[in-house]
Amino acid sequence: MRTLVFIAFLAVGSPVGPAFAAGLKALSPVDAMQKFARCDASFFALLAADPAPFGSAIELTRKGPHATPKVRNPWAGVRQDGVQEFARPIEVDGLRLLAWREDAAAVPPLGTFIRWGFEVEGKPERVAVRLNRLLPLRLKLSSRDGAWTRGEARNNRDPANEWKLPAMPLGVLPKRPNTVDRVLAAERSEEPGRTRLYCTLQGDITLELLGSLRPLLPEMRQQGSPR
Repeated sequence: MRTLVFIAFLAVGSPVGPAFAAGLKALSPVDAMQKFARCDASFFALLAADPAPFGSAIELTRKGPHATPKVRNPWAGVRQDGVQEFARPIEVDGLRLLAWREDAAAVPPLGTFIRWGFEVEGKPERVAVRLNRLLPLRLKLSSRDGAWTRGEARNNRDPANEWKLPAMPLGVLPKRPNTVDRVLAAERSEEPGRTRLYCTLQGDITLELLGSLRPLLPEMRQQGSPR
């Protein structure tokens, strides 16, 4: 497998999503948050549904079966380039979503670090508790040493989508070759009164793994040689 070097930027595509085409009932914001908590591509497939589960409050970039909140470039290292403040707050069963935020960086030789998710009104504990009410047990956040997280790890040689516990500590890039951590976390945002609720992939991320978990990232050449 090749290590991540390029991430394809995918522009506007079909506005007709799979749920609409199949004649299914409209998907709700609760459905969207349940998919988001999985930290995989299912959330971005749900965003492509018509009507969109969050309505018109989020500006989306669409391509084929996926859509993503539109931002300039999360690889730029400038916070505002990875943020979209919503046209209006989105209420989801006690969660008040204020913005979408993502960032990414390559840290040779340790690997790649990618985060995506929401800025939510309130403190991390409140946000985590309200999110947990929407989730099955296996997806819930847990509190440990003041942090609300759910972590998993995998080796790129493992079968597809096989994740194991425990992951390495949050924010620490794995130094072991071919290892990737996937973490869902709620932590205090730099913005007063907000929590950053996000998924993160960190480590030796391959193009194949990225495509299965986080489609539609803006294109950016990273430091380091392809393998």
